[in-house]
Amino acid sequence: WTALPHAKNDDIMNLMHRAEDNEADTTTLIRASMFDNPYYPEESKQANIVLWKSEGEDVYRNRALGQMVLDSILMYPTFSKDIHGAASLGSNSTAAQKIFTDNNGIPPEDWCRYMVVDPGHSTLAVLFFAVPPPRLGSQVFCYDELYLKQATAEIFGIKVAEKVRNYQFQDFIIDAHGGRLREIGSGLLPRTQYERQMEKQGIACVERGAAFRNGSDDIAGREMKMRSWLSIREDGHPTFLINVLACPHTCREFERFKKLQVLSGGVMVPTDKGNRRGAVHGVECAEYAAAHGLEYIKPSSKRIISSPMKRILNGRKRRKEVRAARSGGKPNNGISLGPKGVG
Repeated sequence: WTALPHAKNDDIMNLMHRAEDNEADTTTLIRASMFDNPYYPEESKQANIVLWKSEGEDVYRNRALGQMVLDSILMYPTFSKDIHGAASLGSNSTAAQKIFTDNNGIPPEDWCRYMVVDPGHSTLAVLFFAVPPPRLGSQVFCYDELYLKQATAEIFGIKVAEKVRNYQFQDFIIDAHGGRLREIGSGLLPRTQYERQMEKQGIACVERGAAFRNGSDDIAGREMKMRSWLSIREDGHPTFLINVLACPHTCREFERFKKLQVLSGGVMVPTDKGNRRGAVHGVECAEYAAAHGLEYIKPSSKRIISSPMKRILNGRKRRKEVRAARSGGKPNNGISLGPKGVG
């Protein structure tokens, strides 16, 4: 590979990540720069330092120090587990972080919860968010995740029920495009299958029962909002915080999500668009959350429970309201067999 392995492909970068993540005992990462080579002629060393620094600080850090300078090609270079970690760090933590940490990473009952889903059979990602009351400041906690491989709708329902059943959720959000990809076998939309399984498990949100809100399809807008959530505000804290221990896949995606690069003049140049061909399932869930805004709404004392009978009764109620509206607000329980507009 070249001295800049991230320039054209991700192969050696993936090996480095494997070693750092301890995913394979046979992969070991050894870092060394030219300054560690006692046989490197000092004259050549100094000449190269002058040359590389003339091409920019990033080139010097890459060539001389052996550092992977990825800021220019990462979509979210400001993301840091140290900065965006939800766990309390003592005096520098917010009141919400201290409560979250003291509660062992479980949002209190008066925090507003949301669930965001990125559908998929090969990889299905679900992020769980909690918004503390305004008196604790303006922050959003990504406190848990599901990262399922080869997951059916039934598995989705079971796993989500384990995370959701005992808590009140304000809303469920889904990737509208992924949710519209029909399954070849049944012909059903994934979101339809997911909703049926949530109904079967007896879980629902306040806003729409066992159904989903469409996530924003304005990709550029989502990215802008996500960057705003990651940025450090005037009070010294970001809006977005994540439970690093409970959400390892999403953290890894944030650290590796790169911009789409194009060949220009024989050199790969990063664009402003993200390369979404790789693993960005958790990141996209976070983007949908950022685009939505996740407003704090005080949870009610009564948990919302969905059931087939309740869904039928709600459907009848909605149809009755529609009929009343069409008849000028008057009840209309009869059936007209004649042409419309004929008295």
